[in-house]
Amino acid sequence: MSDSHRENIITVDDAIRDVDENQIRSKELEYTYDDHFQKLQIGGEKDYAKLQGLKDHFRHKKNWSWFLMALMAFMVGFQSFLIYMVGAKHWDFTGYDWLLPTLMVQYLVQIVGLAVFVVRSLFRNFVACLGILSEFPAPTF
Repeated sequence: MSDSHRENIITVDDAIRDVDENQIRSKELEYTYDDHFQKLQIGGEKDYAKLQGLKDHFRHKKNWSWFLMALMAFMVGFQSFLIYMVGAKHWDFTGYDWLLPTLMVQYLVQIVGLAVFVVRSLFRNFVACLGILSEFPAPTF
């Protein structure tokens, strides 16, 4: 055999060393891929948790807004009923001159206070953009 032909011959030790180096490199690439995949997976799970939190937040806002609207409608309805009953002379509070004005002012203050609370808590970002009610601190939960 010629010398150039002998240089192309791979020995068993060379083949074993080459396979070992490739396995080590393969394991390094596999660990790098696993590490990258875990980081992406954790990031995805964090994003999903944030999305679920926002979804729950807006669902609760919707439920609270319906509840508060119903509560305000009840308060306005009761006050209207009270005014009607007194105005139609079905109820007579002449012996209690202080009662009717007190109830009227109390309900009016409750309605205005509840409206301010609703606007400040449910529509915080919108109110901040417009600068409405800036002198009142926003409620925190």
